[in-house]
Amino acid sequence: MVKLNQAMTHETSRDPALYREFLAALQPLKDAGKYDGLLAQFPWGFKRTPDHRRHLAAMRELLAGEPLFVEFRHDSWLTPELEPSLREHRIGYCAVDEPHLPGLLPPVTMVTAEDAYVRFHGRNAANWWGSGERAGGSGDRYDYDYPESELKEWVRKVAELAEQARRTYLFFNNCHAGQAARNAKLMQELLRQQGLTA
Repeated sequence: MVKLNQAMTHETSRDPALYREFLAALQPLKDAGKYDGLLAQFPWGFKRTPDHRRHLAAMRELLAGEPLFVEFRHDSWLTPELEPSLREHRIGYCAVDEPHLPGLLPPVTMVTAEDAYVRFHGRNAANWWGSGERAGGSGDRYDYDYPESELKEWVRKVAELAEQARRTYLFFNNCHAGQAARNAKLMQELLRQQGLTA
């Protein structure tokens, strides 16, 4: 998956030239068979408002034909309309594992496109607001090493996603000091123990 740039997700640009140039830059990945789609990772401040909903619709139009996933950070998006709306617009939902803090998305899963996607950001509640989106500080919110018990919470959810989706992507973003690689290997083993190939 390729993340959209911040002009698209954080600055909510709808400039067609920006999107054309971005897609042109992806062509070598497509030619090499290394392209599976796009991720729009929105910041916490991207709340469910009429303008932000219009931006999402415009983004889908500007990226017509591309596999597109959205990762919301603000829990205002979790409404009964979300799942059918994403399906209607052919947008995949990216589930997240992050700290249990007010306003953040809980670990809700859903399959709204051919593939399923989960991103593990870690649960570093102490530093979450210290590195950017709200506080402007300097902590590393992604410095987190998952214990086996927390990854086991996801095994059943991943199995359910895999039953519904063509492919299920799991991405570990807790990239401090090699933690993402260790946690991904552990998750791979936990899934293997349940008869799931990873």
